[in-house]
Amino acid sequence: MKLKAKYMDKESKLRANIQNDFWYSFQNSPQINSIHPQIEGITLKLNFNYDESLKEEFIKLYKPSDKVFFRIECINKDCIYGGFNLSTEINHLISSKKTKFKGHQTCNGYQDYERYLAKNYHCLCRLNYIIEIKYDEKK
Repeated sequence: MKLKAKYMDKESKLRANIQNDFWYSFQNSPQINSIHPQIEGITLKLNFNYDESLKEEFIKLYKPSDKVFFRIECINKDCIYGGFNLSTEINHLISSKKTKFKGHQTCNGYQDYERYLAKNYHCLCRLNYIIEIKYDEKK
């Protein structure tokens, strides 16, 4: 029983460190309007698919005062070091002054803590997304 408790303690510490890194990055990200004053808003239409039983869709809206932070957490609650980062795609859209992009990413985190320790079986949750950017035409 003590071995399982020690094992769980290591998992809890790892998950806490991952969450702290996520929030540290978020807190230290600048606001969108400080880097991209021409942006009026960014809309992410997200469609997650993790096995046949777990599917989620939602829309995430960014205002100019929001952070330049486009990391999305994986919907697999057991995933370790997973998630999605749409920063490259969004920055490419902005630099090319395009308004819409459709794509997908696959989570490269580990399916759960045991698989993280074994360094096998990636999560493979799939994110299909549509990015829409609205520009302020006066800027």
